[in-house]
Amino acid sequence: MPSREASPPTLTLPHKGGGDTRVDRLTSPSPSMGEGRGGGAPSHEQLMAALESVNDPHVPVSLRRMGMLREVSCENGVARVQVCIPCMACPGAAMLRDRIEAAVGALPGVAKVIVEEGWHLPWSPDMVEPAVKDLMRANGIQL
Repeated sequence: MPSREASPPTLTLPHKGGGDTRVDRLTSPSPSMGEGRGGGAPSHEQLMAALESVNDPHVPVSLRRMGMLREVSCENGVARVQVCIPCMACPGAAMLRDRIEAAVGALPGVAKVIVEEGWHLPWSPDMVEPAVKDLMRANGIQL
């Protein structure tokens, strides 16, 4: 008999406009996240690990590798993530915000996620990891 894959776990997040948003979780946080700290705020490393699953909307690599993450912190259950949006009027900005809220909001100890869109923050191709630049060039994307 063929095995059936279990459906991925889901979570429900409050939506800014009222109501709830159901989010399918593609990955689960590791069991060590939040343990040993009394369910307190996640560490910076845990926040960054969660954000590693959030990719640039145009290139399948993390925001960190694209040089787009700035300040990341969590205090009193409120996580703050400052993300640089390199192109004005980026159509993927809302999607990025939603993915950041879902990834960080899934961590134990996080009650609220504030995403600060840093349209004003400087960004240059020099902030992109060299391996990512090579990947982009190999796929016809020029910086």
